[in-house]
Amino acid sequence: MTRVGALWIGGLEPYMDEEFLQNAMNIMGETGVVSIKVMTNKFTGEPAGYGFINFDSDQTAIVVMHRLGGKIIPNSNPSVRFKLNHNSTRLQPGEVDTSIWVGDLTPEVDDFALYRFFSQRYQTVRCAKVVLDESGFSKGYGFIRFGSEAEQQHALGSMTGEMGLGSKPIKVSMANQKNRQENGAPGGEPNWGATMSGGISAWPSQTSSSGGASWAGLSAPGPVSSPTSAPAPSGGTSPPAPDYSAYHQYYQQYAQQYSQQQQQYAAAWSAWQQAQQQQQQQQ
Repeated sequence: MTRVGALWIGGLEPYMDEEFLQNAMNIMGETGVVSIKVMTNKFTGEPAGYGFINFDSDQTAIVVMHRLGGKIIPNSNPSVRFKLNHNSTRLQPGEVDTSIWVGDLTPEVDDFALYRFFSQRYQTVRCAKVVLDESGFSKGYGFIRFGSEAEQQHALGSMTGEMGLGSKPIKVSMANQKNRQENGAPGGEPNWGATMSGGISAWPSQTSSSGGASWAGLSAPGPVSSPTSAPAPSGGTSPPAPDYSAYHQYYQQYAQQYSQQQQQYAAAWSAWQQAQQQQQQQQ
């Protein structure tokens, strides 16, 4: 069983210990931190590059994940961005991936703004991600995952053209592996997982050992033919398809890193759970 309120944090430099991370959270104004644990290599004792920040509740952890995701960690030199994940982003085996693509996002829209905009309208929003380029600037699109297929379908049918998120009306469309392949994307590319600046994933891939689908498997959509997809913009024309050849190169570049992150994330939860069990037994 996963610890309540736990956020996984990755991409840590060796000097980033518990005290450093606690100070960073204080500087960012985040309260509700119960404890912080930086994991070490069990063979060498050296920092493993990831750890856990534990909050007083899952809701606090999820809000912090969106508020800090992609922001620069205070006092990191050179600059390192927060790479955070919560276990709720994982799809269970057989669970339908109820995600949508959101486009025409203006530069000031970050993860938290995207999350707040949709969660105020839909009760089951699980997570939101704005995709950044290598310099840490928004690429103008992102993804929302719902916990309800009905809410996903409602958003697809009603949210295109909505104002209030940034300075432009937004667009929405389906975003999943199947639609990408049906609309001419090259096959076989690995999951890109909402990659942050410099190829760092904000949310490590959540593919389960039993083959469940992954939030990291989303892609920006091409023209969507599904009757449940968002309506075309005024004028009756569909939005232009993105350059999938560029995406393919992007996927290839980070495929190896993502495979390592998948293994690291699974090992991290296992190690943390074992440590908690040992502490309980000692008490």
